[in-house]
Amino acid sequence: MEWKDITIGKFREIQHILAEDEPDLTKKIYIYALLSGELIEQVREYPLGQFLEKYSKLTEFMEYPIPQVIPKYWEHEGVKYKITSLIDSFTAGQYIDFKEFGKEKDNIHNVMAVLCYEGETYKGETHKKRAELFNEFMPITIAYPLTVFFFKCVDRMERDFPRLFKESSEGTTTKLSQYGWIVWVDLLSKERQEKWGEIFNWTAREFLNMVQYFKDKKEFERSELEKIHGRKF
Repeated sequence: MEWKDITIGKFREIQHILAEDEPDLTKKIYIYALLSGELIEQVREYPLGQFLEKYSKLTEFMEYPIPQVIPKYWEHEGVKYKITSLIDSFTAGQYIDFKEFGKEKDNIHNVMAVLCYEGETYKGETHKKRAELFNEFMPITIAYPLTVFFFKCVDRMERDFPRLFKESSEGTTTKLSQYGWIVWVDLLSKERQEKWGEIFNWTAREFLNMVQYFKDKKEFERSELEKIHGRKF
């Protein structure tokens, strides 16, 4: 068995097992049952020495890192799913969904459904269906390197907007989190007289530029009012 044989779903299950507060042998039994397809009751019947040998052979691939290769697309049952590979092609809708799903560690299938989609454009309304499909069938060798790569790309992009984000040892975090991004989509929709769907199709960088502009504008207007009235608003 190799990493390419492990789906997102199986990878998540392995991570869940490893995170459990169980003896090491118990974790190995569960992982072996998961990967071999054997029932846990059957696995428990193996003599210890025989089981450890079988486990070692089956999970040898786990001693090596997941290959860091990002393909241009993933194909399943004749359908090609385009993989976003450039941060400049990231739409505002993708960015918002990426930030939302990226909050949780055990969410790689949902994150991949933002980065990989059928057709030429990202459609948030079909996200759930893709996430379920990817969880069951997509190899972790495609999902893991792509998500790692894009978390780094998004982090670097956000560093270009210091008035919206603050840096920490764990990367960038938004200064607008108490409002949420949808509030800003609504504000931009009213200010620009554009529909939400049109704003979601902006590039992520264009969206962040406009959010930063209107945030600065509102702070300036508030500051001027405070000077005129001599009190804070």
